[in-house]
Amino acid sequence: MGGKLDNGVDISPKYVGNPRLIEIAISTLATDRALLLYGLPGTAKSWVSEHLAAAISGNSTLIVQGTAGTGEEALRYSWNYAQLIAQGPSEAALIHSPVMRAMTQGKIARIEELTRVAADVQDTLITILSEKTLPIHKLNTEQQAQKALTLSPPPTTATKA
Repeated sequence: MGGKLDNGVDISPKYVGNPRLIEIAISTLATDRALLLYGLPGTAKSWVSEHLAAAISGNSTLIVQGTAGTGEEALRYSWNYAQLIAQGPSEAALIHSPVMRAMTQGKIARIEELTRVAADVQDTLITILSEKTLPIHKLNTEQQAQKALTLSPPPTTATKA
């Protein structure tokens, strides 16, 4: 959104549009809820999500590209089958999805073109988002999501009476 820092440095705006939209997006993420950007093609939804993820997480590369062929493993995890067969289920055989890495690291994962994904895969995402946990049945464990954004209250100044 741009502005002037306390040390006088000017930051140019990267987003030109309704500032309330960005305020609502940041407020939504600060309350530990998911954010859905929905709109017509070419309205900068991906651009906004990429910049919000980079600003909050320091990384915007945890992304799942939604297509008709996107399966649940793209949201959950998959397995290194050679290692799974040789050694059985283990953390070493587990391949973390971008969503699982984001949950582990307390970062934001982005899912592009969610409406192109099959309904059962969307249901998996709804479960992950509502429970904030990802069960790993073969390991009899789960991955709990770490909070991605924590806002500190503004500093207070004490005055002498």
